[in-house]
Amino acid sequence: MTTSPSLEPTILRIGEQLAQLSAGLSPSIFDSRWWSHSAVNLAMKDASFKTRLFHFIDVLPVIQDDERVVSLAEEYFGRESSKLFGLQWGLKALASTSVGARLTGKSIRKQIEQMAKTFIAGASVEEAVPALSQLWTNGRAWSVDLLGEATISEQEADRYRDQCLNALVELGHATKTWSSNHLLERDHLGSIPRVQLSLKISALSSRLDPIDPDGSYESVAARLRPLVDLAQSLPAGLIFDMEQAETKDLILHIFKQLFAEPAYRSYPYAGLALQAYHRETERDVQNLVAWTRTRQAPITIRLVKGAYWDSDTVRYRQSGWPLPLFSHKAETDIQYERLIPVLFEQADLIRPAFGTHNLRTLAAIEAHAEARGLASDAREYQMIFGMAEPFQQAMVKLGRRVRLYSPVGRLLPGMAYLVRRLLENTSNESFLQKEYLQSQPLAQLLAPPTAPAQIQHTTTNGEKSFSNEPHSDFSQAAVRKAMQASIGSVQSQLGREWHGQTPGIRLTGPWLESHNPCKPTEVVARVQSAAVSDLDPINGNSGSEKLRKHDLKFCVRQRWR
Repeated sequence: MTTSPSLEPTILRIGEQLAQLSAGLSPSIFDSRWWSHSAVNLAMKDASFKTRLFHFIDVLPVIQDDERVVSLAEEYFGRESSKLFGLQWGLKALASTSVGARLTGKSIRKQIEQMAKTFIAGASVEEAVPALSQLWTNGRAWSVDLLGEATISEQEADRYRDQCLNALVELGHATKTWSSNHLLERDHLGSIPRVQLSLKISALSSRLDPIDPDGSYESVAARLRPLVDLAQSLPAGLIFDMEQAETKDLILHIFKQLFAEPAYRSYPYAGLALQAYHRETERDVQNLVAWTRTRQAPITIRLVKGAYWDSDTVRYRQSGWPLPLFSHKAETDIQYERLIPVLFEQADLIRPAFGTHNLRTLAAIEAHAEARGLASDAREYQMIFGMAEPFQQAMVKLGRRVRLYSPVGRLLPGMAYLVRRLLENTSNESFLQKEYLQSQPLAQLLAPPTAPAQIQHTTTNGEKSFSNEPHSDFSQAAVRKAMQASIGSVQSQLGREWHGQTPGIRLTGPWLESHNPCKPTEVVARVQSAAVSDLDPINGNSGSEKLRKHDLKFCVRQRWR
């Protein structure tokens, strides 16, 4: 079930109003005066080009030689490189010389970096402060995201923690002198901090693994506690970003366990993102609401569509696991609209934050709030820095609180983030593409989402198809429980003596101990070996008996090696 049909006239009315408020504006990425306009247009028309563009963007930061940048561009794009990077402006001739090639390489690098900077507020917190200050002056709040995720060492996790601590201190100091803004500093539950930091939980531990929820929690919580201590003293808001599908339940577990600790139980500015493309999101919302009522302190729920669909889908299909995400964007949009009233019903303890760049979704949120008679400060609209500026402005004009998700960081860790943003904008399902490039009629843009008909897959001629047995998915609680039961069964038998039962042979060799390589002092089992003299009782001297005797002697020798 999607939004009630009785709300459709209201959605249409509000959608038309928002369209008028955003008229005459265009998102930066679709600005025809900007280089990326050509790149985005080509990427939307040609899937092969899009793949090559993303590969080029991904590898560019590690290329130090500007001449190599030029040859790399030619390898990836061939004739398209001239059109794409403006080499027809005389730079192509320059590239034939060593000096010219360096100039051309710098030009290409600058154009890619300029595109990245459209979505990144600054290379450092200090560099980003002027951009954040300008947002505040223009009536927009922000949530800073320090680029970087999925650390591979504890040293990296420590660095990320320290960067977050430094960011909170720097932002707390910088925002003290800003002018007050009632819309951005209060909501239906009270005051709101000026500073908000979005956290990547995967960056806070190299040992984040669904197979070990408790161990993962201890590793992450040790670095989270100093952050929450500082956030409470400033004050500042902390929001857990949701990441890959297999870590969803683990992040929910960490969030609930941390903020149930006595020191943090009353902290009112904690929050986390939930992705509407997960089939289980409605269940997760209900569980989170029940937990919040037990905790008796408000939290923020940032409802987003989800940014990891492509990579999650590939990974789950490779593993042979059932896909936990909706396969079609319309299904995600339907669930998103279904969750709007669920969040509004809990507004006494939930700070609803809606992340979307979709005109239909924005209008639906407003229609539900209007139907419930909610105050204008009982919801927040979150959009991404550098995207959907016309809708940002429309919501500000409407008198709503708008917060921009504002990444901060260097170009290298920013490439993965940039590719995700480009994937969104070049997707055939992108609302911004439909609005600003395809110029679809307003009535079509505001039509309710419709789920596609389910396709039935059948096997012809009664043939059975072969598929590999997938390995266990330890993000599933039932799989972890089965594993723990098996480990418990084995642990109950550790140290036992196992007597061999070979017909016709009585083993008299020494007892051998098998040790756990992870815990060398732990004996897994003791087993008695065979001695050469144990072969004597074997009767008969036929060739087969001699062969048996030879084989057993060989086995005994091998066992002692």
